[in-house]
Amino acid sequence: MAETSTEAGVRRESFQLDDLDRRVLRCLQLAPRGAFHAFADLLEVSEQTVARRYRRMREAGIVRVSAIVSAEALGETTWLVRVVCRPSGARKLAQALARRDDVGWVFLAGVGNEVILAVRARSADARADLLLMRLPATAEVLAMSSAVVLHEFPVGTRSSGHHLGIDLGGDVEDRLLALEDSGPSRQNAADGDATLDQSDWTLIRRLEADGRASYATLASAANMTAGAATRRVHALLARGVITLGVDIAPQAVGRTTEAQIWMSAPPAILQRCGGVLAALPEVAFVAAVSGTRNLVASIVCRSHADLYRFLTDTLGAVDGLADIEVVPTVAMVKQATSLVDQEVLAP
Repeated sequence: MAETSTEAGVRRESFQLDDLDRRVLRCLQLAPRGAFHAFADLLEVSEQTVARRYRRMREAGIVRVSAIVSAEALGETTWLVRVVCRPSGARKLAQALARRDDVGWVFLAGVGNEVILAVRARSADARADLLLMRLPATAEVLAMSSAVVLHEFPVGTRSSGHHLGIDLGGDVEDRLLALEDSGPSRQNAADGDATLDQSDWTLIRRLEADGRASYATLASAANMTAGAATRRVHALLARGVITLGVDIAPQAVGRTTEAQIWMSAPPAILQRCGGVLAALPEVAFVAAVSGTRNLVASIVCRSHADLYRFLTDTLGAVDGLADIEVVPTVAMVKQATSLVDQEVLAP
């Protein structure tokens, strides 16, 4: 793992990952809060080595673990918004939107003149302010459309490792998934019935800042015992109120091809089609949505040739899909919770 000179404190101009770094990243994907000693046992290295590799990658903006609050569990709505802009203003608009805490991922698409984003407004007024007032009044905006996320399909447990080019083996990955408090709940979030108190929100905000914060740290922040903090976090995960996201810098995975695919399926088979897509290793996100197309998926492939094969061989084999639009990603501006700056995660 080679580094060049330090920039802005802990940021690096370049960061070359080796095989062990990628294996540690894969462990984090499968067990975001997994103990380093458990990773070390599975990777057959020392606990100190794993901890050191993680700290260096986190400080260099290569990886970040953070909690993501489920809009569905809180009875809120996620909107997917597509904004066509003047090319000269698209990146600036994308960066401004990405800095908002009610905006999830943001990327530039098409020829760099389209901004696609996820809006998770905490209230109808906040959503209306952004979608009906601010965006339409922005000079760079030429046109926009939006779709409500009606249902998000949980992606397969191993799908997120596809772009790392790492396969730890089925037995090792199963053991990582089985670690206590290892990662995202695989249950669907309950529809809007989650009731949270101030202590819950304190824990959530701390986990949003650092998804691997120790239970002692969480307990101190929420003024409770470590045991109480442990039980609360387990409950938040089990109820689907939060998941643990692992953002990985584009620089870490090398050359990849990403795209968002919009498509339609007859209502009678929409659930089946979404489930089939969610199980594919190339699929990072899939949801049923409102609008003229009722299904959208985010795809990560190693090359345009792989994307073509995915479209013709894999997607083409899913009966019932039609009206398919492929929207290539030009640049990722914000991942689930992390801004992206020059191919690394911003501080």
